[in-house]
Amino acid sequence: MKTFRIVAFIALVLPAVLAGVGILRPHAAWAAPFSQEQPTPQPQSEPPPSQPVVEPELQAQFLAEQQAGYMIQFRARPDFSLAYQLDWEARGRFVVNLLQTNAEQSQQRVRAYLDARGVSYESFWINNSILVNSSDQETFNGLLSFVEIDSLRARRQPQLIEPEVNLPAATVTAVEPNIAHLGADQVWALGYDGSGIVVANIDTGVNYTHPALVGSYRGNLGDGNFDHNYNWWDPALGGSDLVPNDWHGHGSHTMGIMVGSGGIGMAPGAQWIACQAFEGNDSELLECGQFLLAPWDLNHQNPDPSKRPHIINNSWGDCNQYLDTWYKGMVDAWLAAGIYPVFSVGNNVACGYDAPPGLNTVGNPARYANVTAVGSTGTADGQYAPHSNWGPTDDPDTINPGEYPNLKPQVVAPGVNIRSADRTGDGYRLMSGTSMSAPHVSGLVALMWDAAPCLVGEYAATETIMQSTATPIDYDDGTGEGPHTPNYATGWGEINALAAVQAAKLYCGADFRVDAAPDTIEVCAPEEARFDVNLIPLSGFAEAVSLGAAGLPEGAVVSLDVNPVAPPGSAVLAVGGTDAIPAGRHDFEIVGTSGSLVHSDTVTLLVDQGAPLAPTLVSPPDGSADVSITPVFNWNAVPQAEYYRLEIATDAAFQNVVFSVETAETTYALSEWLLNNTDYHWRVLAGNRCGLSAGTPAAFRTGAPVGVVLVDDDDNRPDVRSAYTQALDALGVNYVVWDTANSDDEPAVEQLAPYEAVIWF
Repeated sequence: MKTFRIVAFIALVLPAVLAGVGILRPHAAWAAPFSQEQPTPQPQSEPPPSQPVVEPELQAQFLAEQQAGYMIQFRARPDFSLAYQLDWEARGRFVVNLLQTNAEQSQQRVRAYLDARGVSYESFWINNSILVNSSDQETFNGLLSFVEIDSLRARRQPQLIEPEVNLPAATVTAVEPNIAHLGADQVWALGYDGSGIVVANIDTGVNYTHPALVGSYRGNLGDGNFDHNYNWWDPALGGSDLVPNDWHGHGSHTMGIMVGSGGIGMAPGAQWIACQAFEGNDSELLECGQFLLAPWDLNHQNPDPSKRPHIINNSWGDCNQYLDTWYKGMVDAWLAAGIYPVFSVGNNVACGYDAPPGLNTVGNPARYANVTAVGSTGTADGQYAPHSNWGPTDDPDTINPGEYPNLKPQVVAPGVNIRSADRTGDGYRLMSGTSMSAPHVSGLVALMWDAAPCLVGEYAATETIMQSTATPIDYDDGTGEGPHTPNYATGWGEINALAAVQAAKLYCGADFRVDAAPDTIEVCAPEEARFDVNLIPLSGFAEAVSLGAAGLPEGAVVSLDVNPVAPPGSAVLAVGGTDAIPAGRHDFEIVGTSGSLVHSDTVTLLVDQGAPLAPTLVSPPDGSADVSITPVFNWNAVPQAEYYRLEIATDAAFQNVVFSVETAETTYALSEWLLNNTDYHWRVLAGNRCGLSAGTPAAFRTGAPVGVVLVDDDDNRPDVRSAYTQALDALGVNYVVWDTANSDDEPAVEQLAPYEAVIWF
């Protein structure tokens, strides 16, 4: 079956292009219903407007295999023009509502048809499409009569290419040379570090507890507490991880370059959220695209576009040398909602090109007209890095074309031996590639939007300033003009953070920013919540600003110790009357007004009206026997609980607690081993600001030891556990697994003693 590769761009990777396999250039082709006995349909120059276009690749799949998965792309396109006149909050709601309504109306008949035929599919509103997992030819042919369908397209298969240049690095002790070379530290000295801006990536996940990343994670509530709702999503097939993690290391590395503290990141004051991908198929990327446009909770419910990020970094793409619009609708929706899209142009080795790769090697979606495509320079030398793919694009820019509508990349940034956060623990790694270059640009946009709020959501103006302030790198791109700028290898040049921020400030003029801290306060009624409100002047702003609040919960009483305030200045906004506020989470705006200028900052108030009730224990049930020594504990959620404390003891009075952990989830898989043939008691206490609930204990007894223990100590490089588990499963041998989880948590001799055999790998 024909597949399309989506690769994350890391330089100097193993060649991944299979000899003899070509990729056809998609073009309009009308296919009448066909079967195995019919010849391959011939394309017509102008297909009937009421009938869908079918990609040749998809035709070939059906002819060869009689069934296939595919995308159904619908004709209806929403009109986003009004969105560009709205403020950030209203803009997001408008775009998401428009997309959802458009998809619901245009997909209704086709979904009913697929349901009636028992076809498995996923519906997406972000680009008005349906992804069919698989269907037969009869079902497919029936779709050709639906006039609302624009095209039927082959599925794409995301794939991450493992890097060869992926080395452990020493702990950071100063500002990294790539960061200093771009002048980001000089921007920080001006008071701009990305504060108030939220960035995101679609990548392999993020090591959210890494010291350089934990402070900027939007889900960090402080004091070791985290809320992953609306801040993390994993759409992996077979079940989502509810806690941020990084299965590869690529995502932690790119996030560190954007917002990492300690000198590794461009905008350490910005916050981050993330969506994990590249573990399944193309549906992951569309689901991530929807999540970042309207983040939802961990139950995949209650989407909220007000929580969308400002910038999305995308260090992934394909190796096609032609425009493939498969993800175009997703990018268009981001732009309409004011989200800035940044994409890597791709690497030569991953695509099988020479170094340098030459003209027309930029992949998709970096090839799209309406994204900022980023190539690579050296660590800090300001010179083109030969792994970086070239333009031009065959998708002319109509939003910000200037005199060079086919130009790619737009700019370049460091992409050689870049040090950033590792996937586990608190270490660092060196990686190379345009994957590392793009997050420098994403971080720069965060700095610009921090310094110049009038640019927030303004893609064209932001990109123009970035390009005009870039440091030119004259390069001979083979177009016959000799070394020149702009060119198809380095675009307008290497980004210059200080120059871009200064130009952004001039563009917006005198202004101010409202910065409230902390972002979230939890109170136990009738306790008062007190937010520090700082007014930060931009470009010399000195007028008085009147402060207030909008969207307050019912019953709230607000007071300010100072009002109005002249920047730079501060005030304390107190929220009282909390005993009259309903229990739960309440988001509201702290608003500053000066003449026609109005700015705000969103804060969260968590109100607890007393300690929560005791949770009901589910499993293992009271009195159960032969329980695993690594049981999975489950209990029911209770209202007002901010966290749960799981305790395991060897006595009913819980005087001898052998294990205790606090978690925000209602399930916990024990990784430490209990003893075999031993009686235990367990309970769960629900907690919040007001205190802990009582706990109703349950008892269980662990079973006898099995014969074999597997000690997984390979750090997943490569992950060989499945080779052993499959063999033991085939033999019908019972076993348990001790996973060191890439750490030094290895079993002691006495823990291994009860087993007949130990397999350590």
